[in-house]
Amino acid sequence: MTIEEIRDRVIALEKRAEREEERHRFLEDRLIILEKTQAGIQDIRLMIERLTMGSDNTKQSFSDLNARLDKLDAKLAKRIEEIDNKLECHMTQQDKAPGEKWEKAKWVVVAGVISGVLGYLLKSILP
Repeated sequence: MTIEEIRDRVIALEKRAEREEERHRFLEDRLIILEKTQAGIQDIRLMIERLTMGSDNTKQSFSDLNARLDKLDAKLAKRIEEIDNKLECHMTQQDKAPGEKWEKAKWVVVAGVISGVLGYLLKSILP
């Protein structure tokens, strides 16, 4: 091998080394981009897990709230029914009360008149 051949070979190897170095830098840049992308994907995965857990907690909270509202609705319905029954009973008593009071007042007046007439008759009969 001559010096010229060795020089040509060294120049070819240097060019090849430059291309390999350039390729190496390109691959390092791609690797950095890939690592950043993987970190972003991991962050997104964690956020999705947190959102899923939050969604599950929200569903449970709504379920508990619905159960409480159902209980409250049942209590209110029972209470309203009791109030309606009391009002109905009170209304029926008020409907009867004026008639009963008039009947009692009428008999008191009749008894008073009869007592007055009897008292007058007894006074006139007895000296």
